[in-house]
Amino acid sequence: MGEGGIGEMETIHGHRGGEADLRGRMLVSALGWLVGFGLVAAPALAVEPPKPTPELLTKGKELFKKECSVCHGAEGKGDGPAAYLLFPAPRDFTRGVFKLRSTPSGEPPLASDILRTITEGVPGSAMPGFPQLSEQDRWAIVYHLKKVGNVGEPEKAVTVKGVPPATPKRIARGKALYKDLKCWECHGEKGIGDGPSALTTKDDWGFPNPPNNFPQGVFKGGARPSDIYLRFTTGMDGSAMPSYEDSVRPDDRWSLVHYVKSLSGRRVVRQPGAGTIQAVRVKKLPAGPEDPGWAKVKPSSVPLMVLWQRMQWSHAVQVKAAHDGKRIAFLLAWEDETLGARPLKHHEFADAAALQFVLKPREGGDGPQFTMGDEDALVNIWYWRADREKAGQGSGRNVREGGGGARHSLVVPVAAATDGRGPVARIKRTPPVEDLNALGFGTVTPQSAAEQNVEGRSVRRGKGWAVLFTRTLDGEGPLDVRLAPGGSFPVAFAVCDGGVSDRDGKKAVSTWYTLRFEK
Repeated sequence: MGEGGIGEMETIHGHRGGEADLRGRMLVSALGWLVGFGLVAAPALAVEPPKPTPELLTKGKELFKKECSVCHGAEGKGDGPAAYLLFPAPRDFTRGVFKLRSTPSGEPPLASDILRTITEGVPGSAMPGFPQLSEQDRWAIVYHLKKVGNVGEPEKAVTVKGVPPATPKRIARGKALYKDLKCWECHGEKGIGDGPSALTTKDDWGFPNPPNNFPQGVFKGGARPSDIYLRFTTGMDGSAMPSYEDSVRPDDRWSLVHYVKSLSGRRVVRQPGAGTIQAVRVKKLPAGPEDPGWAKVKPSSVPLMVLWQRMQWSHAVQVKAAHDGKRIAFLLAWEDETLGARPLKHHEFADAAALQFVLKPREGGDGPQFTMGDEDALVNIWYWRADREKAGQGSGRNVREGGGGARHSLVVPVAAATDGRGPVARIKRTPPVEDLNALGFGTVTPQSAAEQNVEGRSVRRGKGWAVLFTRTLDGEGPLDVRLAPGGSFPVAFAVCDGGVSDRDGKKAVSTWYTLRFEK
């Protein structure tokens, strides 16, 4: 028995066909721990899942096509139309291999393991959560995936009996184990994923499998101590992360858990899923990103997921929305330590941000995926780029940081200029915010100059941006989303970090959230 006298792993033996009992025990255990420690509210999950009836399997197939096939493909082979934009590539479910499990290495997952991944997503990847789907619908997708991958029933599952305290002694022990077990060879000495083997790690199919960056708060199977303990115990099948169930005793695994957890402090990356953003009614709209009127508007924090995995990205965007009955104003603010405001070379790119709205839903009222719409559902995008504004303090790279930030004006030069020796090239700039439309990947189209009606301003705020978007509520053209007081509308967000070469499909994005207008 190790320090604290708790934390031993219990392996529950079951029989083929007995997963329902295991599922129930795992769900009760997990939910009790979460609610007991006050980390999440108790979700409305049934202890006994529905039976995989033919009707539920049919529904699961339909839901998979609607919600999942854009990345994973119609047959679940990881070859959807968005797959080329994602790194790592989407999971091929036909192989029947699952990383995030509460079963020993080599065993199939519990159905509840798959359900949790669908519900919460996978932090640090392009897999969002789907909490907006009903529990019945999520179970339907679970059973469809089990059928696609011919996933059988596990013979045993792993439960966690308790979580020992994260004492300095235990963390120090974990640090020593991290070194002795050579975790640093992949994850690096500081845990940021830059070890000597980081660039050569592969999954079981030969694809790059970059190690995790712990200080960023990225824990793909969940950031709870019990989640991390399961990763050390069960491994992540198909990946370069092995199981330590047979080589490291349970108490030492807990020491590793608390050391790795200490590297991130209180930082935890969460995946986008669903939520509500309130557009409050005001008498006077804020005129700029630093207008004092914004202080009265409560921000909503919207998680962002990176489509192309890397060390750092903007984990969330803070959104404020206000309207006066005629116009709407959004203030988006996010961290961005690598300034990309004035790209001068072909390999340099600008910082950018966008809001996306559903303009034309599919027949039957269903909205499109958050992935730029599709051929049956048109979206309207408001797109800001840092390099399309003229810095208030000079041009080129002379953009101030810190203090009040570098102010950017919507007014841009369009006439001839002079350098003191005669006229130089005539400059015509695109406004910093463009009004766009799309019907899926590769179809983004700017509206005509006469139809451009979204205005914007930005300010560099410390190591980040604050960007104002504003437009009339009802728009002015047939390709503009129509908004109205008292209504609710889907909205999604995206951020590009030009400093690390983000552009086009390489960015951090949210799923659909609900924009709710105060009357």
